[in-house]
Amino acid sequence: MQAWIEKIVVEGFKSYGKERVEIPLGRGFLAIVGPNGAGKSNIGDALSFALGLATARTLRAKNLTHLIYSRNSDKAEYAYVEVHFKNHNLFPLEEEDIVISRKVYKDGRSVFRINGTVVRERELSDFLSRAGIYESAYNVVLQGDIVRFIKMTPVERRKLIEDIAGIGEYEEKKQKALADLGEVELKIRELRLLMDEMEVQMERLKEEALRLKRYRELEEMRRQTEIKIAMRQLKDMERQKLSIEEEESQKLAQLKELERVIDEKEQEFRLVEEDLNRLKEELLPFREKVGRISQSVEYT
Repeated sequence: MQAWIEKIVVEGFKSYGKERVEIPLGRGFLAIVGPNGAGKSNIGDALSFALGLATARTLRAKNLTHLIYSRNSDKAEYAYVEVHFKNHNLFPLEEEDIVISRKVYKDGRSVFRINGTVVRERELSDFLSRAGIYESAYNVVLQGDIVRFIKMTPVERRKLIEDIAGIGEYEEKKQKALADLGEVELKIRELRLLMDEMEVQMERLKEEALRLKRYRELEEMRRQTEIKIAMRQLKDMERQKLSIEEEESQKLAQLKELERVIDEKEQEFRLVEEDLNRLKEELLPFREKVGRISQSVEYT
């Protein structure tokens, strides 16, 4: 697995003007020569800028907007760099041509792209790390790095070599993995405690469920008993109602019979009364005659 830089394209970056400039490179060892101020260092700066391997300070600028070309009234709208790689199974993409670009605008916005797709800086860093390109691995050695390396202590130099070899990143990932493992173990312990507590709660809930079930059974028995009692009372009341209705019917029949008898007696009474009146009328002449006879006897 290998890859190499085919070319670098700059536009509006540092000393390069607003025109698009292509710097062809290629495989193997290359040397770029030229007089002071020709922009040799800016090629390395452009590479570090595009790959996100350097800050504005390490690129000898106050901030990223100071990387935009500006000379008197001739000012670029942005600083733009493309790095063209030839990929032979080194980068995690199947394409042979990999283009990584970065553009900084006057308002400070910075946009990274991989083969035209906008990515975050962290995503670009992860992409490059899979090809062995790290921010602190000295893939790009800037001015002053050699002197700084010479002045390093053995411990610092060893750490730098480990970073270049990828050991530092491995240790970092190892420590992160251990930290993640510790967090996982802590979460597992917390989950176990939670599960124990949940088991206790489950047992309590089971007991409550049994009590609730028993309560519902007793409540159902009470309800059924009340229904049976109510049904029995209803039947008794229906029997009493029938008995009262029968008795009432009998009383009504007796009352009708009594009324019939009374009507008959009243009819008989009227007949007797009529007979009596008739007899009185028939006796009236005889009473008058008896009266006259009685008077005659008194006179004699």
